[in-house]
Amino acid sequence: KAPFEKHILINYDLLERNKTALKIKNFDMITLDECHKIKNTDSIRSQSIHDLQKLTQARLCLLSGTPATNTAEDIFSYLKLTSHKYGNKKLFYDKFIEEYKDKTGKTKRRGKNLQFLNYCISNLMIRRRKSILNLPPKNYVKLMFDMDKDIHEEYRNQLYDIVNKSESGQLSKTQTQLSLQSLNILSAKSKVPKLIPMIEGIINKKYTVYVDEKLVEGSTTTTIEDKPIEVNGKIVIFCVNTEPINMLAEYFGSRAVVIDGKVKMKERFKIATLFRKSRTINVLIGQTDACGIGLNLVNKQKDKGLVPIHTVLHVNFPLTWAQVEQASDRVHRMGQWYPEGVDILCAFSKGTIDEKLYELIKRKYEDVSTLIEGQKEDINLEEVNFSDIEVSVDDIKDIINTDDKFTTFLTEDIK
Repeated sequence: KAPFEKHILINYDLLERNKTALKIKNFDMITLDECHKIKNTDSIRSQSIHDLQKLTQARLCLLSGTPATNTAEDIFSYLKLTSHKYGNKKLFYDKFIEEYKDKTGKTKRRGKNLQFLNYCISNLMIRRRKSILNLPPKNYVKLMFDMDKDIHEEYRNQLYDIVNKSESGQLSKTQTQLSLQSLNILSAKSKVPKLIPMIEGIINKKYTVYVDEKLVEGSTTTTIEDKPIEVNGKIVIFCVNTEPINMLAEYFGSRAVVIDGKVKMKERFKIATLFRKSRTINVLIGQTDACGIGLNLVNKQKDKGLVPIHTVLHVNFPLTWAQVEQASDRVHRMGQWYPEGVDILCAFSKGTIDEKLYELIKRKYEDVSTLIEGQKEDINLEEVNFSDIEVSVDDIKDIINTDDKFTTFLTEDIK
């Protein structure tokens, strides 16, 4: 039936299976939403799009809020699909990608001539900036915590075990990534108990909202309009791993809802609506990948009786700042009206993988912003140091400052 329909909506995963049927239809336009999902030109998904476009001669419209997340290489697939001059792989890599040696002697790639690449794509990319929405500001805050002594010891032991196995060739790339994930989980476990008092303070803050209340006396119903009532605040918490999600969910119990990878998309919308509207559910705990896209977590000013949601907490981090931004934008989006802006709290454990992750995603963001915006932009987080935790971290600071193996391992191999 599909070839005879005027409009066809299909997801990327079904495209390859239905490619033969779809090519019969002479499409005028193919629109690719979330086009960053086809940035790998060697993938079956990307090749299916390329074949379909070639067979139908359709025009392409590519849509994405995050067209590039890691490097300039993310842009190449768009240029190839649109038959741009630099859609030729050799030309593109000669002009915009360079190889270099890292501290360990490994060959890596990075972008070059990014401002010129921005100029080259300016005739095919229309950028709709958020500034046209007149939203309140984003207030980034970097929360610094000392690591608990017992977890610090386990963290250090795991770290050296990973370094030694990596040097002796006992760890594959996948095993290395899993080991780094384990370190990230330990860091998150240390942060969660310290974050809970702060979260309690946020959700126990009182807000005055206005409701219409109906009073029934006998056969007479009276409506009191705009009756003021006090309600508690709300917070949205993002975690990369399931362990801190489980810790937070266990503590907050019925006051919290969870959206992780196990929750189906249709249910995610229902949970998001429940969180927004309920007066007894004050915490949404989301896995960054599952909860960080597609959901609207804003209560508009005209939504009577609903408290403004304006606080986001990131317990730990993915590998790109675009994912942090995209998740935070569940709250900082059209309809957000809270005059003081959206507070985006980013939690770090001192002297751990957190700081190296931040350096990595900051470096990526600077390159991507040059490519997309035409100028380098920086991530500026106002730092708040939680020094009231009576735990010494001198040992781990010494490792960070003096151990080249530690620094090299975290800054380079994490890629």
